[in-house]
Amino acid sequence: MFRALHERPGIFVMPNPWDAGTAKLFACLGFEALATTSLGLANALGRVDGALAISREELTPTAARSQRDGATGNADLENGYADDPGKAR
Repeated sequence: MFRALHERPGIFVMPNPWDAGTAKLFACLGFEALATTSLGLANALGRVDGALAISREELTPTAARSQRDGATGNADLENGYADDPGKAR
């Protein structure tokens, strides 16, 4: 389904909720897909983005909440928690 959203005619807009409230708002507004935002989540938690300041344990439930209500999406995982792809957790 996610690929089909990209392949259909017209502009595909996918907003970046930073918490459960904004995810629900965007879903209620009719967006078919939502993305996570490492910057938005870091700012909401009062942390620096891009410094691995958000653990996987913190990111996972936030991303899952953002995908409820039938929306599909993607996740911004910075560097996948490792500089070497073979070591990503």
